[in-house]
Amino acid sequence: MNPNILKSTRLLNDIISQAKYFGCKVKIEMIMHKAGAWPLARIVDTRPGLDNGIFLLTAGIHGTEIAGPLTVHQRLPEILACARVAGLQLVSYPLMNPSSFDNRENKSSDPNIKPDRNIDNDGGDAGSNDFLRYRLPDGTWTWNLPIAYYGKDLDWRWSSDPAVGERQPAETAVMHKFLIKEDWKNVGVALDIHQDNLTHGTPAGAYQYPFGDVSRYNGITEQISLLTTILGNYDFRFNRDNPNDVVCSDQNGCIVQHDGSLSDLAYRIGVPHALTIETTGATELQTAIEVNMTWIRGLCKLANNP
Repeated sequence: MNPNILKSTRLLNDIISQAKYFGCKVKIEMIMHKAGAWPLARIVDTRPGLDNGIFLLTAGIHGTEIAGPLTVHQRLPEILACARVAGLQLVSYPLMNPSSFDNRENKSSDPNIKPDRNIDNDGGDAGSNDFLRYRLPDGTWTWNLPIAYYGKDLDWRWSSDPAVGERQPAETAVMHKFLIKEDWKNVGVALDIHQDNLTHGTPAGAYQYPFGDVSRYNGITEQISLLTTILGNYDFRFNRDNPNDVVCSDQNGCIVQHDGSLSDLAYRIGVPHALTIETTGATELQTAIEVNMTWIRGLCKLANNP
């Protein structure tokens, strides 16, 4: 089937059928919009003896970023096998923003909400990849931590915490409802798969947002360089309204950024390997899927051999 017309219900049904066949349990929570209801699925491997921790795999937070959900759709048996060999229990949210996946435009299902990459849902002050708030010394809350505060001991909360006072969009609220109950102390890997369709004009390639000792991932990026270009020492211009706002990756395509994302939250909680991976929109889809699989295989090995 053409992935450009694949709908969330078909994709999730296929993934769920595979997951159950391979001994996983599935829990579904419905996301309610004015335009309808969409399922958010949590898949967990129930095979006994997986005692080396949890591999938390998330994908599809933004609607146009289809490579992550399709990686799980096409390669779930291999993902499960890889995690099992490493003794890791796979917990996966294969499509976190199904309504925006269906419209492929990263805009709200509510016509009264203006289109925006990070506001994919009905209402709310926050975006779909909004999980963490930092409290600055003046008492204000921010999702985008200024570089001057990197490495400092700051108060932080889940962005859904009442103390923060944010109103969550529908998808984000359900994501929080699920994720806040995860067994975070046993999560060894938290990998969030994205696909950069924001920086138009960026060539085919891959980069990532890791935390901690980023040199741990050099072996993985070397393997990825055989598949596509590693966008190292590259100036990314994510802010279309300010062309002077530039974020530069290191030579291995790493960007360290405390931006309130799910990976940032996982890092603050203490997950040893917390990172977001990206392939650009110009990257051929099957290449992007293979890049994602290279990360999954590599992280399973790292988690099994700390």
